[in-house]
Amino acid sequence: MLGTCHFPRLWCVTLAALVACGCGAGRAARERAGRRAEEALDAGRRAEARHLLQLAISDAPGLAAACNGLGLLAYEEGRPDEAIAHFRRACRGRPPAAYLNNLAAACAAAGRLADAERAYQRAIRAGPDDPAAYVNLASLRQQAGRPDAALDQARLAATRFPADPHARLALALALAANGKAEEAEPLFRELGGVPETALAARRGRAWAARVNGRPAEAIPFLTGLLEREPGRAALRFELSACLLAVGRTGEAMAEARRGLETEPQSVTGQVCLGAALLRGGDLQQAARLLEGAVKRVPLDFDARALLGDAYIGLGQPERAVALHRETMELAPDSPLARRLLGDALMVAGQYGDAVRAYLRGRDLGDRSKATQGLLVDACIHLARAELARGRPAAARAAIERARPLAQTLAAQDALADLTRRLDEPKP
Repeated sequence: MLGTCHFPRLWCVTLAALVACGCGAGRAARERAGRRAEEALDAGRRAEARHLLQLAISDAPGLAAACNGLGLLAYEEGRPDEAIAHFRRACRGRPPAAYLNNLAAACAAAGRLADAERAYQRAIRAGPDDPAAYVNLASLRQQAGRPDAALDQARLAATRFPADPHARLALALALAANGKAEEAEPLFRELGGVPETALAARRGRAWAARVNGRPAEAIPFLTGLLEREPGRAALRFELSACLLAVGRTGEAMAEARRGLETEPQSVTGQVCLGAALLRGGDLQQAARLLEGAVKRVPLDFDARALLGDAYIGLGQPERAVALHRETMELAPDSPLARRLLGDALMVAGQYGDAVRAYLRGRDLGDRSKATQGLLVDACIHLARAELARGRPAAARAAIERARPLAQTLAAQDALADLTRRLDEPKP
């Protein structure tokens, strides 16, 4: 899934504050410490930078700038829970919006989506003229599987900051995710000529065509871009996804491999290759690759969804259920996590648990027709299972839960048949 999250790297702010506030030394010593920390960060010497920040904390435990700096280090090193603890200390009192954005990003990375939303709302109140929190909140809602809410937030961001290219990109992505590709297309074209958003907009234009059922349109566009910029791995990964969508599995696999030659640690690339391997029937290799991707980025929903599919294809639905129970634990506020769990439970024949998972996803904001249809299907399967067990009351309860949600003739006919079976006089 494409996103537009901007994570502020506030090293300069942090270091300036350290110099201004001091660590128990004279001004000259503080300035030398600030320069040393900045040099260490620029040179990638994280341990040295961490040491300087920890010294600042030991001398002044409430120093927000140092707490923020340590949080940034922990976040970028893949330790979101530790980052959250540092950012919470940095955000006591009346923190700047940028610190709150950092806290929200760390909460999102840890799957605490409700906490992330609250932090972004605080950031908007603290810095109403800063577009970052507006844009990031739209991205968060999309990540959580709430496309309607994401679109509302993106429209607000673009209205509030009409000249900000990132706000306009967020709107284009949200429009595309809501099936409004015709509205998104002009924005993608415009933003493709803006340096800050050029790559994301070009990829977004192709992604919009793919998710709206027109992947063939994106293939020549992406191929042309890659002829001019062959090193753009992100575009190659999108080309792989489009090729896979039109059934050109071998070419999709080749493009994903070429992109991974440029960016071997890219989880997006590993997901694209994993999807192609799945389509090609190499389930074992796909599972191994996707397990590595999930280990590196535990909350990549695409990697988790594909890994669950691999387990199911291998005839191991119980592993898919276990995987998505873990997904739910990692992201308890995400309706998408509940949908993935519900899908796995359906394959495993655990229909009652599947119904509960889909219902919880709806409670968390997933009002999509797709999830509604899955919930109805789960209720129908549950009703049949309860009838087979000789539990008519439980079967009727499942039918009544599904009846107001059933939109297709097939579902309505299935529910009517089940009702007739229940109402038949017993011999």
